[in-house]
Amino acid sequence: MTDHSEARAQRLRDRLAQTPLLDLPLNARLHPLQTIHRLNASVLVQREDELPLAAGGSKVRKFASLLPFLARHRFDEVWLLGGAQSNAVAGLALLLRQQGQPYRLILRGAPDQYRPAGNHLLIRLSTPPQAIDWVARSDWPRALDLAREWAEGRRAQGYTVYLIEEGASVEPALPGCLTLWTDLARHEAALNRPIDHLLLDAGTGMTAAALLWADAWVGSRRQHHVLLTAGSPETFARVLARFGRAFVQWLGAAPDEPPTRYRLYPPQRPFGRVGPDELAATRHWFRAEGLPADPVYSAPLLDWAARLVPEAALSGTVVVVHGGGTTGLFGWTEGLTQGLA
Repeated sequence: MTDHSEARAQRLRDRLAQTPLLDLPLNARLHPLQTIHRLNASVLVQREDELPLAAGGSKVRKFASLLPFLARHRFDEVWLLGGAQSNAVAGLALLLRQQGQPYRLILRGAPDQYRPAGNHLLIRLSTPPQAIDWVARSDWPRALDLAREWAEGRRAQGYTVYLIEEGASVEPALPGCLTLWTDLARHEAALNRPIDHLLLDAGTGMTAAALLWADAWVGSRRQHHVLLTAGSPETFARVLARFGRAFVQWLGAAPDEPPTRYRLYPPQRPFGRVGPDELAATRHWFRAEGLPADPVYSAPLLDWAARLVPEAALSGTVVVVHGGGTTGLFGWTEGLTQGLA
């Protein structure tokens, strides 16, 4: 890293040190993958799934700066949007309950579509039915607009309301996301070499956007490979622009140029679909690598990484970011146990 890059990296670290964060351990370990091989490549996994909190994984980083923001503003109500099996909703509901913050959930689907298992069990344990509003799947593309309308009605009654979008992807969560960037920098120092390729999935895309802007700021040569688990390239472009504006406002400075060192990859299957192949992938990663990999996010990510490394001839240090979702496994116990032998 050049002196110029190091000075910029230090400015980012200093700004993070000035930002209130929850007192949580936000250092995840890095270790080699045994079954993804390529000559001249060292493939490792960033264990975001081991971060504290029953549900969350890398979402815990978002909560780390989002919760202090909410505590400072003392909103009358906080509303969360998401799926009934959402890692973000399950984890954040628990933290809001601990903080004594009144909240409501706006969930996709209908209550009779879900049994209390996995993340939905955690949601139901922490949140009474009268604090949950349901939006039909067919209406979900309008869910954010509907929630904004409802929130305005509530504000007209004199209440302060803060709306948290799907995946906890809101601007106050950005500094927390950036702790992943500092964690990766810590690993580079320990390895005494740069991370050449970073492989991660994008649901809402906020974490990937945060890393891209941080790398653009310091002038990193790292290449990002982003699997679009949900959404499209157009959606990701909007997310990248949105959190680029937030990054510049938070840091008080802009990179010399916007992020360019990334490639987007289409999803391998429709988002949220879990069939025999996805369940088989989960079982495979448990037995091949000892990795808890849920069938919606992390197992598809690892399958994709296993194909991409040789097909794209990646070399140098390659890191796959395992974003978590372990509690979601328990929403699929019947299908997972059927395939055990």
